[in-house]
Amino acid sequence: MKKIFTICAVLFLGTTAFSQGVGLIGSAVAPYDWSVDVPMTTSDDENYSLTIDLLAAEAKFRQDGGWTINWGAVDFPTGTGTQDGVNIPVAAAGNYTVTFVKSTGVYNFQLNVASISENSANMNLSVYPNPSNESVNFRFDAANEATVTLFDLAGKEVSSKTENAQTINVNTENLNAGIYMYQVKVGNNVTSGKISKR
Repeated sequence: MKKIFTICAVLFLGTTAFSQGVGLIGSAVAPYDWSVDVPMTTSDDENYSLTIDLLAAEAKFRQDGGWTINWGAVDFPTGTGTQDGVNIPVAAAGNYTVTFVKSTGVYNFQLNVASISENSANMNLSVYPNPSNESVNFRFDAANEATVTLFDLAGKEVSSKTENAQTINVNTENLNAGIYMYQVKVGNNVTSGKISKR
């Protein structure tokens, strides 16, 4: 009888340990105010993953929705998080596949370019001309109050405009030639993508 109890206890405790989940939280993660963890998926309680839209802001990994066990670091897109480490600086808005290894703290944020285009289509958003010279238009099927923000590849905000219109025209004349990330917020919906300035 004692052996059966011991085996049941081991199985139960093993299941309890496996239920400890890892999530992503931060000002880069919806609702963008450090209030809600987005759970990551795992099949072995060691390797975690998540595909998610992020803003150019900050994030951390934490266990069980609390701060007792959490991981952070200064490096992006790849680094090794440490207990109570600094917030991870998400350099550019976009759709990412995020991976995390619980035993080592190693993480990676992989930008998904194809997914960004799909998100734009779901918002009924057209972005043109792209590449741009003097300005770029963000057009919706109907007039919406929207905020369009441009970031350089270091994650620095270079332009922001809010209007209630069907088309929002953003001046890019004073930007250096190169690639920029855009973020469009309409109500609670956020989408991101890339534009090129000639």
